[in-house]
Amino acid sequence: MGIVLTATYKMIIEPLFYLVKDYVDGKGVSEGKESDAKIDELLKSPKQEQAVNNQGNPKTPDGDSGIVPGSEPASSNNSRRNSNASGDSGLGGKEFHEDLQTLMHQTNRENYYYWLQEHDISHIARAVYNYSENSSGNVLFCIPGDVSTLNSKLKEYKIEQGNTKKIFASIINLGGNHWVTLIVTCNGNRQFRAYYCDSFGNKLPNEVEGKVKDDISLANEIAEKCLLPLSNEVGSLIRERENNPDNASLKEKKDDVEKTLGHAREDRNKLVSKPIDTSYIVGILQETLEIGNDSIKSPAVDQQKDGCNCGVFALENAHRITEMLNEDKSFDEIDRELSKHKPRPGQLHEKRREFAKALMEDEEWKESIAEGGILHDTIQQLIPEDSKKEEAESTTSSIIQNVVTTCAKYLGLSN
Repeated sequence: MGIVLTATYKMIIEPLFYLVKDYVDGKGVSEGKESDAKIDELLKSPKQEQAVNNQGNPKTPDGDSGIVPGSEPASSNNSRRNSNASGDSGLGGKEFHEDLQTLMHQTNRENYYYWLQEHDISHIARAVYNYSENSSGNVLFCIPGDVSTLNSKLKEYKIEQGNTKKIFASIINLGGNHWVTLIVTCNGNRQFRAYYCDSFGNKLPNEVEGKVKDDISLANEIAEKCLLPLSNEVGSLIRERENNPDNASLKEKKDDVEKTLGHAREDRNKLVSKPIDTSYIVGILQETLEIGNDSIKSPAVDQQKDGCNCGVFALENAHRITEMLNEDKSFDEIDRELSKHKPRPGQLHEKRREFAKALMEDEEWKESIAEGGILHDTIQQLIPEDSKKEEAESTTSSIIQNVVTTCAKYLGLSN
């Protein structure tokens, strides 16, 4: 507590004392107004000085993010707290203006610095672009949470290419702080090509460590030679037991196979249950899909100038790339088109409003955030922590105001 008070004195109370003293010493009306302005500046809530946060997914700038510390816009929390929640932004009624951590709610509160989360991207991809994780559409879409999931989804895509022409589209989170796009397509000769787009213009590495590729290769071997046959064996034994429920030897055999299957899964997970980075993306493309470097494109297209719209760019880039691939556009043509896509802030705000409107009209999304829906509890859990922070900041602001009043009384400035 003593350290906090000392810091508060040095940063706030001491400067306030000298500002008030200068005012009393008669430095003139204009300089007095300047001092008032400085006092107002010192009294700003700490949230007014924060950079954009990602509402539960901390965005730590690193080599992949492309975000320069301090370059993000002003606090999203402050903007949404002070926005007119009951006002009409043209995007629905009062129930759509609650302070919940979804793109729709934050956009309706005119908070355009909200960082898209996985649930936003998943529902927008489905509601706006008709992308789905099932096999019914022309695009096999996924938001992989780790290396294992991305690898499994690409293996699934590889198998499906035996009887259908489909595009694989993925929105990937790098390091928990930046969304990027990966698109894979296959020609009639079962040759795969990949197009990777990072809105900050970061490219994929040309070479990756041998260990990365070795881990992926071994994980694939375990899945093919152990997990698949063991899973089939377990299924067969379960069916046998249904017909012979009292057969103790069948139960013992099933338990042994399940135990072996569990160990095999653990071994596989040690290799690929890891956060996705650019090296693993390249490793999976090369090992699982056998794509050569000449068939992997990652242009240095610098589109994004802020620290909060990577999710919007990732979605739009996925849509644009898949559309152009369906039109048989070359990678070079796609490069040229994406290099032109550099929307201004107002255009990005409009795109967010477009997404929000689509979600408000989507029954599946509305059901998911309603009480009892799959997103309801997750979204609600984020509210108490914010409320605690606001309460603490309100207390701090009250203490500072009392200090100002006391200083003014001491110096004879109060009425």
